[in-house]
Amino acid sequence: MKIQNLEPVKNVVQPSKQEATDREEQENLSETIDLSAPEIPQEPVSNETQLQNLLQDLKARNIFDTDIAKEVGDLLLQIKSSVELSHEETFTLCKGLRNLSPQWIIQNAKNLSPQIIRFIVKQSFLGEGYVTAPLFESLITEPVNKENLAAWVHAFPAFKPEFLPEGSFFERLENKTFLESQLGNQRVEWERTAENLAKNKKLTGKILEENLSPEDVKIFLHHFFGFTAFKNYTPDTSREFNLGLDLVDQLNEQNSQFLLHILCYARHPQALVQVFQKVNSATRSCVEF
Repeated sequence: MKIQNLEPVKNVVQPSKQEATDREEQENLSETIDLSAPEIPQEPVSNETQLQNLLQDLKARNIFDTDIAKEVGDLLLQIKSSVELSHEETFTLCKGLRNLSPQWIIQNAKNLSPQIIRFIVKQSFLGEGYVTAPLFESLITEPVNKENLAAWVHAFPAFKPEFLPEGSFFERLENKTFLESQLGNQRVEWERTAENLAKNKKLTGKILEENLSPEDVKIFLHHFFGFTAFKNYTPDTSREFNLGLDLVDQLNEQNSQFLLHILCYARHPQALVQVFQKVNSATRSCVEF
């Protein structure tokens, strides 16, 4: 009889139920775990940083059209505090503001922060944009944003007698070279604003006294009408001078006397006749100027 070689029977150990369950859970776990790197939440970019990035981009591309101006303006609307800008960034921002339409200014002036209002007015008087007139027109339209109106008033450059060169008063008024070289941009922007106000007749004593503090009313009268010293005014040719005379009748007695005192700077005989027609005994001190 031929005997066949048989392989020894191996003992097969069946896994326990617990082991099978553990193995199945491990396989399921390996299928569901995402081993990719977790996403790190991004910090939101501040409005100030967005503005600085936009200004850098504008400088690099050297594009300052109406659409760009609106983009800059829309960012300014979102900024509610002062922004630290370099001289170069400020210059670029001013170039961007030049193309802001008067309509945009009128629509959005009350929503700008007081800090941005001050910045825009100051830069306008440096000759970097001409938006002061429509800005003021919007700010004195009801309902008045008192804080923004006060910001405009404080940003408006002050008239000072030392602005005028040496010589007699009439010689100083005739010194066109001095006026154009030293105060050219301020004078142009003031004339633009004054002419606009005289034309639309929106400015009244009531608006000033109801929306500005007593101190700020005087600041406005002094800053704004003080510039009458830069022209040899005649009432026939100066709508701005007549605007001041009209306000004299609309302001309370104290502010009226204060404004008459300032209007005496005009010094033109015909202008002074009209001033003194409104002067009472309490305001005759303006002849001492």
